[in-house]
Amino acid sequence: YSFENYAGNASKDVSVTYSSVPLAELPAGGSWVWTPSADSSIFSKVSGSGSNATLHFTDKSGTANLTAAYVKNGVTYCSDTVAITNITAFVDIQIGSDAADAKTGAYPDFKLINGINPGDTLSLNAQPVGVGASEFDMESGTYAWSIVDEQSSGVTISDTDKRTAKLTFDGSDTTVTLKLTYTLGNKTYESYVAVVVKAGVGKSNAVLDFGLPVDIELTGNASGVSATAPKTALDTGISASDEFGGAKSAKTAFGTAQLTGNTLTYTPEKILDSKDNIYYSAAVDNGYKYANISIIPATSVYYEDSFVTYSDGWTPLYDDDKSDALIAKIRQSAGGDVYGYDPAYGEYTNYSLGKAMTVTVAKGGDTATAEFTFTGTGFELYSATTSTQGGFKVSVYKADGKMLDTKKIISTKSYDSYWQIPVFENSELPYGTYTVKIEVAYSPALDLVNPDDTRNNSVSFILDGVRIYNSKLNETYGDVYAKDGEYNAQYIEVRDQLIKAESFNGEDPAVDGAVYIDGRPQRDAKGELVYNKDGYLVYDRKVTTSNVLGDYKNYGPKNEVYLASGQGIAFKIKDMSNVESVQLGLKSASGEIVSAAVNGTTVAVGSSTEMYYKVSASDGKVVITNNGTGIISVTNVKLTYKLGSTATTRIIADADLMQYAVKQILKTPAGAGLVPVSPTPAAPEVEPTANETQTTVKADLKQVIAKLDAMGKAQLVSKTMGELVAEILGGGVK
Repeated sequence: YSFENYAGNASKDVSVTYSSVPLAELPAGGSWVWTPSADSSIFSKVSGSGSNATLHFTDKSGTANLTAAYVKNGVTYCSDTVAITNITAFVDIQIGSDAADAKTGAYPDFKLINGINPGDTLSLNAQPVGVGASEFDMESGTYAWSIVDEQSSGVTISDTDKRTAKLTFDGSDTTVTLKLTYTLGNKTYESYVAVVVKAGVGKSNAVLDFGLPVDIELTGNASGVSATAPKTALDTGISASDEFGGAKSAKTAFGTAQLTGNTLTYTPEKILDSKDNIYYSAAVDNGYKYANISIIPATSVYYEDSFVTYSDGWTPLYDDDKSDALIAKIRQSAGGDVYGYDPAYGEYTNYSLGKAMTVTVAKGGDTATAEFTFTGTGFELYSATTSTQGGFKVSVYKADGKMLDTKKIISTKSYDSYWQIPVFENSELPYGTYTVKIEVAYSPALDLVNPDDTRNNSVSFILDGVRIYNSKLNETYGDVYAKDGEYNAQYIEVRDQLIKAESFNGEDPAVDGAVYIDGRPQRDAKGELVYNKDGYLVYDRKVTTSNVLGDYKNYGPKNEVYLASGQGIAFKIKDMSNVESVQLGLKSASGEIVSAAVNGTTVAVGSSTEMYYKVSASDGKVVITNNGTGIISVTNVKLTYKLGSTATTRIIADADLMQYAVKQILKTPAGAGLVPVSPTPAAPEVEPTANETQTTVKADLKQVIAKLDAMGKAQLVSKTMGELVAEILGGGVK
């Protein structure tokens, strides 16, 4: 037994108990004898009381034997001996500037640090303690410090061969056990200490690429929140009381901040043109520390319709399962995604997040308006184009109120329904503050003509969201963007690039623009579809620029390109030397998850909201094809650059690209992965009976659609069409 007699206090007592033999087995009437060895200077006395004894230590170091015996009538029935060492001088660990205990002379073997920040350090000092400590040799021996147990990797130790070692923390919570070994001559001293670390505060940035609330997990033990900086120095200063008074909410320049536990929820309420600052306090040892959270807008941010101010007459539209209460619970991710991509928009909805605003203006009625103000370099308006839509007028005003630009009539009519469409864009404005005014007024040119040639005498319009561009933010927050690989983002509209390359024939020198991949299915001499031996449709796929461009030039106000199965786009980035990443703006235009092949890699697109996907560009060449069912919408090519790069590049088409595109087409045949569809003979025509009129069939189809929509995929794929019809409409239906 080793007794660390730190202070060498002669009155220090230690109790010992004999327990080698069960006492009940000993004969009654005997007595216990406690006997120290002859060399027992470490004890001032030993006082026994039955099977228990008390050792009274002196301030002398050394080892002595202690024997306990049970004796009756001169017979020893049991006996045991133990060696006891009195240690009066040894090596202990001093943590930081901690003082030794006044009674024992030893240093604490446990320390809680509540309020550590990344990069903070803590010294560990080897100190002699006990009787004779002042004469203890701390210079001639060798030191070895080590971490013997750690809950996380948040601590590193340095100067491990010196008397004083140093711990460095990364700011995370952890518990670490440290060991000191001091070897002096042939004697080794060991000491251990445990350090428990709790994070203090941590400044951070959150880049917003959507106008949604964001949850930010704070470092440390958060106490209060404020929009005003504290008087105490950020990160390192400590105040005795919380300057924010434990406030749980704050109104900021562009939104609100709400503190719940250690989660900070920031909700933007206005279009951001610069960073929004939030400060929070955290309880630490001896007081409170403070840190700053910066909310920074990306150079392109998509905002919902709620960021627009409306005149009377506008009403909300919702997808079937959406409501304001449900939408309010949606959060964008706090980071880690490509700017312009967020899982919050991962599901397909007609309207962005399931909600839009609409207005109908009758002939002779007042003009309806919607407007928003932003600071930046451009904007986009998102709407729906349907057979019931009319159009709008848009005007742009400078900060002094003078009109900069106006477009009188923009039609949103379409025979088919397309959702979340960019119907107007102006992304090349000089940096400044602008107000955009949307006007919806009755116009005969926008009034809908019914099948019987009558008119509705009204004009309708849907506003679903706005996108704000602000390339000047690169000058202020470029270092933040660069860390995410998003510096100096350049947006190139694909539809424009297809039109630019219209005259390219594949043999000319390089021209600006992109080329189109046509994937129409083959037909035989009789006009029948051609299938391969595996039951897949065979496509006539060729790289072209002219056969569909007339449609894209004149097809309403849309600023995107639609790819049906087998179709695609190819382009080449002229200069990749400073390009950090290549991204594609994609969305599903057909209400289902669509599959795109980008340079041979499959990308699943399930959102009806434009989102950006990072792609691998082989030597700057990109080929994207629709190799599944449904329709893919391609909006922009987005290029980001290395920090400090001011030059941008462009996309081109050349012979090298054409060859690469052909190879990619051969690698990814249309319909790959789909269930083969074998051609079946045409069914004989059956004249409807009296109770099976054409009108009845049309009404039943609506029922079919509703019931099919309610059925699970497993049910659908396991039945033939005839079985489905019979199950839904009953037997006997032709």
